Amino acid sequence: MKDSETLKDALTRIGDAKYVKHLTPDAQQLTKAQITDFMNSKTDQEFKPETISSLRKFAKMRMKDGKSIFPYEKMEKLKHNESDDHMGGGTW
Repeated sequence: MKDSETLKDALTRIGDAKYVKHLTPDAQQLTKAQITDFMNSKTDQEFKPETISSLRKFAKMRMKDGKSIFPYEKMEKLKHNESDDHMGGGTW
């Protein structure tokens, strides 16, 4: 798994392609690196509201099904930010 692997490809790789249909085309093409940068608040890329909405729905569905939100074994570059601990709704 590389930082350049798309969300769609990662889901397919692990046998969870059924979740792809719930993501917008833009969300499907996000790479692990882009998602990590977004989660770390280190991106200039603006996500469309419908992309963020589909990612929220996707995350909730995966959690409800007892799966990790993202289909990556590890997200090594994800950083903990203490200010996130006090946010009402999290990043999304």
